[in-house]
Amino acid sequence: MIQALLLLYLGICHVLDATSMHEKVDALAPTEPADFASEALEARSFRQLHVNPDFAHRDDIVSIIHAPRHSRVKIIMRDDALCRHPVFVGRLSGRALVMVKWEKRDAQTIYGYYSAPLTGLYFFEIIMVYCNYNENDMQQCIVSGENHRVTMNRAVINVHNAKKLKGYWESSVNLPLYTRWQRPLCRVKYRDQFTERCWSVGSAEPFDRYQFRTHPTLMDKYNHLNATSNHWNYWQDNLISNKGKLSECITNRKTEACEICVVGASHSRRLSQYFQIVASARSGYYVKLFPEDVGDRDIPVLRERCKAVMISFGQWDLRNKTTPEIFATKMEAMLEKVEKHPNVFGRSMHYNPLGDEKMRCPHEDGRTPPHVDSYNLIAKQMFKSRGIKWFDTRWIDGAVWDSAIDWNHLSPAVEVVQATTLAYTLKIGIFSSTGGLRANPTAESSYFIN
Repeated sequence: MIQALLLLYLGICHVLDATSMHEKVDALAPTEPADFASEALEARSFRQLHVNPDFAHRDDIVSIIHAPRHSRVKIIMRDDALCRHPVFVGRLSGRALVMVKWEKRDAQTIYGYYSAPLTGLYFFEIIMVYCNYNENDMQQCIVSGENHRVTMNRAVINVHNAKKLKGYWESSVNLPLYTRWQRPLCRVKYRDQFTERCWSVGSAEPFDRYQFRTHPTLMDKYNHLNATSNHWNYWQDNLISNKGKLSECITNRKTEACEICVVGASHSRRLSQYFQIVASARSGYYVKLFPEDVGDRDIPVLRERCKAVMISFGQWDLRNKTTPEIFATKMEAMLEKVEKHPNVFGRSMHYNPLGDEKMRCPHEDGRTPPHVDSYNLIAKQMFKSRGIKWFDTRWIDGAVWDSAIDWNHLSPAVEVVQATTLAYTLKIGIFSSTGGLRANPTAESSYFIN
């Protein structure tokens, strides 16, 4: 009788072949146990996590089950759930930060897979961003931050399997890190911004506990730089004093051409500045807010003054709630022009925290995690279909997606790591052995970019 019940339970929890909503995650899904003995062992390692009683849609969830041997979490929804197409964001915190990759198997079953660099106990948080997500509906409301946490406060899981990662954020202090969000009237222009009401859920200081671990060559370059949130003003001053050099190697034809030109809006501008500050690269910023802003007259300038071009769009389009279909059309037209340059590279769009403009209903800013993922998927497919290298830096900034101090741009700690890693990969500035960029990164340097 006990054996029959155990088999029935395992049948419910059986995992089918994995296909993510956006990307394949089969590499994260281990092979299922083949015999009853190993299945029984697996069953004993299951742990059910309690649903937060304050979660807005707690009645929609039947159970949350953690299977540590598979590095997997399983959410079972009620068949009559109000949330038919939920979007979850999950993160392990404590000794390291690890994001969960989600996939929906059927109407009631959602799996989350994680790859942790260290074994042991982690704090575990799941939030629901959307109850019924539609990537083409740019007016939909996200779940309120007051009750979007699915798991209990200070929920923990035991990670059994460690995986070697290209890089990860590690802390010597084992404390939980919860999703950062912004209550109404907590923006800079409001006097409430430094009150407990705002600071308790909106402080970026918990991220200061974490340092990025990766190849020693890179860590030697950025570990001496103090880029914590307490030094935000120092880095802002650095960027301001650097503005006079923003486009000098593009506009001043008496100087040597740029090693790289970074095309886009403010996120691209800051990356170009960090190339200069951190890597001493001859980097030029070529300001364009939207893909359609790149005109035929820009191409000769880029060819003449830029040995390489790095492009990223999406912040302004998504801010203005442009649908993915329209964004794809604009990106296609832009790439037809810029691919005439011999050395073009794409870069993933950065995430933005859940600032107050996103928390309003309907939200005034479309830059929420699933929408950013949709834009990145479009860009990735378009660049790669044309044989253009697309750098996915989410292995650096994904786990700290909500750390932006100004609720928009990456924090200095993340920007320092990103700029150093990209400069190393592209062999520009202090990483250049020949004084120029390598169009085809070496096997060693390509290790750092997806």
